Amino acid sequence: MEAMVARNLFVGYSLGELDPISVSHLQFADDTLLMGAKSWANVRALRALLVLFETMSGLKVKFNKSMLVGVNIPESWLGEAASALCCKVLGTQESDRWRWQPDPDTGYTVPLKVSIFAWRLLRDRLPTKSNLVTRGILSSPAQLCVAGCGEVESAHHLFISCSFFGSLWALVCTWIDIPLTDSSTVRDHFAHFTSSGGGSRTRRSFLQLIWLVSVWVIWTERNHRLFRGSTSTSIQLLDKIKLFSYRWLKSKNVTLALNYHNWWSSPLLCLGLV
Repeated sequence: MEAMVARNLFVGYSLGELDPISVSHLQFADDTLLMGAKSWANVRALRALLVLFETMSGLKVKFNKSMLVGVNIPESWLGEAASALCCKVLGTQESDRWRWQPDPDTGYTVPLKVSIFAWRLLRDRLPTKSNLVTRGILSSPAQLCVAGCGEVESAHHLFISCSFFGSLWALVCTWIDIPLTDSSTVRDHFAHFTSSGGGSRTRRSFLQLIWLVSVWVIWTERNHRLFRGSTSTSIQLLDKIKLFSYRWLKSKNVTLALNYHNWWSSPLLCLGLV
């Protein structure tokens, strides 16, 4: 990829205005993100690059499992580009957001970066310490959880069973008045949490939103502890979940029956779900 950029065969994504830099790829523990400007030249170059990689390495690129994401790009163009690349388009994008639509009158919205993060989490492809050890990036002694509980930081531990981060779910369930979910995998937790108490499609969509906000807040806190040395209490994290969920709902002009202060105590009542 670096050689293609150097030879002007591929144009990366430009960041910044005064002194812009071009980013063409990011590599994680189990995934690679390839980023570029919207052009058919880039699509052709990307396809050629991946086919060349298969030929030289003897490995297979799973095109049918790869995802194409666009920011401020027409869906029609994305669909044609995905067809040329033999991959799929990730979700339905509008500007830099991905919309959850429980019914024709309501749109629950989360930032695109959160949607991508959740996709990686549910496939255990986040750069957790245990995944980085598996990839040979970290040594085994460095894989302990940032909460100081003494356990290995796997995705399941960090988001579900950690004595600190895992305890946040009890606070969230109390806030939205649903039973506490106990699951053996992150995927099971998502499925059980979003179907708690049954209910309408709108209710399930709301619970999906809360789950996404919660895991995003946990991951952000984990990174703040690891890279900034800052910490928040469980109550402070719950407050962030309440604040972010309210903002994400309001960002698409979803009409809340009550105001912000009522949301803080009775979110289901605000949405007319009780």
